[in-house]
Amino acid sequence: MLRGLEELGLVERILTKPLKFKATSIKNAISILSHRQETKNSELHTKALTLFSCSELWERTQESDLHEPSFELRNVYRNDPRAKAAIGNAKVSLRLLDKNMNWSVFYSFIDEWKQASKNGVKIQILNEFAKNRQNEPKFIDEFGKTDFQIRYAKILPAGSLLIFDDKELAIWEGSKPRQFARSPPLKALWSNHNGLIELATNYFESCWKAASP
Repeated sequence: MLRGLEELGLVERILTKPLKFKATSIKNAISILSHRQETKNSELHTKALTLFSCSELWERTQESDLHEPSFELRNVYRNDPRAKAAIGNAKVSLRLLDKNMNWSVFYSFIDEWKQASKNGVKIQILNEFAKNRQNEPKFIDEFGKTDFQIRYAKILPAGSLLIFDDKELAIWEGSKPRQFARSPPLKALWSNHNGLIELATNYFESCWKAASP
């Protein structure tokens, strides 16, 4: 027991014959034990953070492994309920790349865009540059916030790209949803495939950096 107390620093040897031990003062003993406990707590905290990080990574890996990517090709209509729900349920970010100058995709779901903006969702709109912007101030004034940004590129591919929270995307073959029953329906590809979303996000960011406010 004395050897154990000596290792803790609570007693010290007195070099006499026979060998004797002297107790550390109460003040020093409390300081030693307190420092020892703080060190132990710090080590446990570090281990807990490591275990938590590993557990979180494992859970993400499991989710990724269990995640079944989906692809859906569907007709696009004005006020399309699928697009409405996706815009309305966004939590973090919405990115829209739309070549069409009349902002048809945006106007088709204007109420959902407004609600997303009110919810603090970061909105980025990338449009092709046009000299005539008479229609734009009608909605720009309503979204005068730092988390609502519009930029203009010189050339964009035909169609539209919508990315929801970097978790799902929709690619329109043309940027104008179907308006009339006799009009041939346009198609939109919906997917939650991680690789496709990453490619689309990287492309959007590349165009965004090269575009002008």
